[in-house]
Amino acid sequence: MTQPTSSLGAVAVGQALPAKRYAMTPEAVASYLQAVDDRSGSCEARGIVPPSALLAYALRSVIEAASLPQGTVHGSQEMEALAAARIGETVTCQGTVVHNTIRGERRFVAVDLTVHGEGGRFLLQGRATVVLPP
Repeated sequence: MTQPTSSLGAVAVGQALPAKRYAMTPEAVASYLQAVDDRSGSCEARGIVPPSALLAYALRSVIEAASLPQGTVHGSQEMEALAAARIGETVTCQGTVVHNTIRGERRFVAVDLTVHGEGGRFLLQGRATVVLPP
């Protein structure tokens, strides 16, 4: 994992963070499913990556691009799954800062998230808001 170059709080509104590519290997999907204790087998049986796993990778891309200080709180998140990623596919995740403001002593940063599959297929869009400490 690469080291972040700046704090998320210092990223300007409208700035896109560097895109990151992740291989959705069977091992990566199995590791995610184990971490969230999903034993249903429904995604593996259909050969698809759970949309929540794509969201987790999108959030990971933000964390890898911009550091979050100790005491950061994950305030909210939303997502819309648009298409299924196939197990074995490589996806590209990117975040763009859309809100960065101070309220009281806390900084609130909202990041729009996108995930594209091979061939540019639009797989997922969402937004995450984090609250940074003073």
